Parts: sequence; C-alpha cells; structure tokens
Amino acid sequence: MYLPRSNIRRILALTIPGGISLGLLLYALITIVNRQLPETPTVTLLVALLFGGVIGIALAAAAWMSLRYALSEIRRHATTVLQADLPPLTDNDPLASLRQTVSDAIAAVPRSSTLAMLAQRLGELTDRDTMVTVVAEYLSEHVAVQGAILLLHDAERGVLIPTSGWGIASVNRTVTFDKDGSALGRALRERRVARFSSVQMRSLLATTSPQSLTVMSWPLWVQQAPLGVLCLMIAGTDVRLNDDQEQFVTQAATLLAVQLQA
Repeated sequence: MYLPRSNIRRILALTIPGGISLGLLLYALITIVNRQLPETPTVTLLVALLFGGVIGIALAAAAWMSLRYALSEIRRHATTVLQADLPPLTDNDPLASLRQTVSDAIAAVPRSSTLAMLAQRLGELTDRDTMVTVVAEYLSEHVAVQGAILLLHDAERGVLIPTSGWGIASVNRTVTFDKDGSALGRALRERRVARFSSVQMRSLLATTSPQSLTVMSWPLWVQQAPLGVLCLMIAGTDVRLNDDQEQFVTQAATLLAVQLQA
C-alpha cells in the first residue's frame, strides 16, 4: 500500500478512512435499531459520517503524538548509548526522522577500515587543499561535520593562518590567531582538543549558518614541533563526541599531519 511521505497526509490516509468506516457502521446499526421510527436516512447518514470524522481525527492526533514520542525516546536512548550528540533533525516527518536517527546512530560508530582507506588516499595526494577535503569527507561519514579548515603555524610570527578549507569554512589568510594570546593558539601549545561556539569562530565561517554549530580544534604536531590546527565545524550546540569518535578524529588528524609534513 502506498503511503504519502508527509506525516499528516500519511496519518490521515490511515485514520480518516477508518473513522468514516466506523461512522458507516454506526449508520447501519442505527438503521437496524430504528426500523420502527420514521426514517430519516439523510440526517442519520450525515450524523454517522460526522461521528466517524471526529473518530478519525482523534485517531490521527493519537498516532501523530505516538510517533513524536517514539522519536524522542529513540533519540534519547541512542544519545545515552553512544554518549554523544546526534546531528539535528532535518525533516519534520516523524518516520523520516526515525530513519535519520537510526542512520546517524550507525554512522556515529567509526569503523576501523575507514582509517586504512584514508591513509591510502592521503598517500596518493600531494595537494594540501585536496588532503583537507579528503579528510573532511571521511570524517563527515561518522561525525556531522559541515566544514573543516586547516590553520598552519607560522613559527616566525607565532601565529596560526587559515590555509585550506572545506564545506562552510572560510579561508581568509588575513585572519590570524596568536599562538600565545588566543584560545586556539593555547590549545595548540598545550596539545589538547578545544571546543568553541560558531559565534566565537565566526571569522572561520564562509557564511552565517542558520543552524547551531560547534567548532572543535585538533592540534597537529610532528616531531615535537607544532604544525598547525585542524578545525571542524560540527552541527549542533556544544557537541560532545564519544570516545570512539574522538579517537577516530584524532587518528585522522595525525594522518593528515604526517602527510603534510611529508
């Protein structure tokens, strides 16, 4: 049976005919019981259809509320199990959102084979922009990455300079981050992952995105020397990656740093 994609149309396609069927059944019962009364078939039929329509609308509301409740419970359970934020929903249709939730939950668990394929791809590349693009595309399969930007460390001036980008990232080489005076620079110096809001890092965004974003930075070091920072723009507010995701991104960033140095 074909069902319309819209949640309202899908629910109405199932519940309204059911309610009208109940109304017609009621009309048949009233007709049988009231044989001895003067017959008013038109009025009786209209009342039965009205009654059936009310039942259908009530069933539609109950079905819609049940789907929304199931969606919220499944997302809450998936978030608890994965210990990470799932990407925001992009569809108001509860069934489409349920499918997206399942897909996002599966994608949130990185597979070991991905790193091997990424290492192979990077080994074939010599262009820095293409390397950043390949890394970002591989990461986006398991994390809701909307953009990525590479900032290289200028040792002479002690600043970080945007050099390559992907997605919604902006490569503006006039924007620099002091290694000692900026939060991004301190995170690189301390070799730790840092988390920022899209407002704090709006200079790295090509356009003002309507959705909430979290910018996370991974320090790139080679032979005890800072090489730069890989910043990822991830969909969601104050996103928390689980251990598998964070390890996956860290290993991908390490592969990128080694290949850039080579």
